Amino acid sequence: MAAGVALALGALLYFVRPTDPAVFGWLDRAGLHPLAQIARALRHAAYAHVHLPAWFRGSASDFAYAFALGALLADAPWLIVAIGMMVVLGHEVAQGLGFAAGTFDPRDLAVLFFSFTFAQIIFRPEALSRLVSLRSKRIPS
Repeated sequence: MAAGVALALGALLYFVRPTDPAVFGWLDRAGLHPLAQIARALRHAAYAHVHLPAWFRGSASDFAYAFALGALLADAPWLIVAIGMMVVLGHEVAQGLGFAAGTFDPRDLAVLFFSFTFAQIIFRPEALSRLVSLRSKRIPS
């Protein structure tokens, strides 16, 4: 549930960015021109009326994406969690190396790492049970 909400919020944040996300081009290439036109019109209207700081527009969607994936993988084995972390960081690193379109931003790399890790801390069952046991040891009965 939390992962779905984070993913939906991250997707909505693309509507207040100054450029069209790649998914609009994908819709055009798939022959869904009317849907792409509606999405573009909504994005232009949102961008014209919603004024968020540039750092927030740039990093909040990354936070939501990495948080959502971290939450989705909360019950996964550690190997899968490690692969998830590589997926989260991989696109930004690929931008820095010139293998993927976009602009490398070290702040995005930090946000991606932090938000994936934060979701694991919150949603991983062992992490929660450890926090509860630490808390109960500190509070005298």
